[in-house]
Amino acid sequence: TTRATSVPFWQWLSGFDPLHGPLYYAMQLVGRMAGEGEWAGRFSAAAFGVAAIPILWVTARRASNDVWAASASALLLALSPLHVYYSREARPYALIVLLTGAVLLAVLRRAPLLAGGLLVLLLYTSLVSVWVVAAVAVATLLAAQLEPEPRSRQRIQFIAGTAVVVLEVFLLLYREGTEGTSEGRFPGLDPQLFDGVVRGLAVTALGTEDGGRAAVELELRELLR
Repeated sequence: TTRATSVPFWQWLSGFDPLHGPLYYAMQLVGRMAGEGEWAGRFSAAAFGVAAIPILWVTARRASNDVWAASASALLLALSPLHVYYSREARPYALIVLLTGAVLLAVLRRAPLLAGGLLVLLLYTSLVSVWVVAAVAVATLLAAQLEPEPRSRQRIQFIAGTAVVVLEVFLLLYREGTEGTSEGRFPGLDPQLFDGVVRGLAVTALGTEDGGRAAVELELRELLR
């Protein structure tokens, strides 16, 4: 975030990091107005995570027309360990969840301009958002074929076209050679990566060499239960 303050203004449109978008760094800079401690860094994620819950309720209510189904959906998100985790981490994933729910609601309401704007926000949030935009593109392309009403079909097609265009822009915004502010690289697909993933999802604070085997054993026991 500190490095982001020194990049040229035009890079806030063209991208300057191979992983996260300018919107994420803008949110972090806004948080720094309250200081540079953990509270400032994590507040936006907490706010986005909490806001995603009522958004999901409204979205599920729109899709199912069932209050109980909508309430169950919101409750599952509120109690999701991963959502709680991302909602207190100084990263953009809680914002992605919020924007995903908002895009889905815009699609259900056949609001093409709103959906297009939200897709652009996803573009500028993080590279991870590419999977959300791809899912929207596929879903709306299929939905357009099944929609009998011409005007509604045109609106869905507009959303699908916007999603396809945004997918292409992802290649430009997160292209290789951008001046990265993050130094991490994707790890190799090897047993050590699998060991770390299983350990992180199944057991915490396993500092011994046998921690990975213990985590795998716990996972297998859960599957066989």
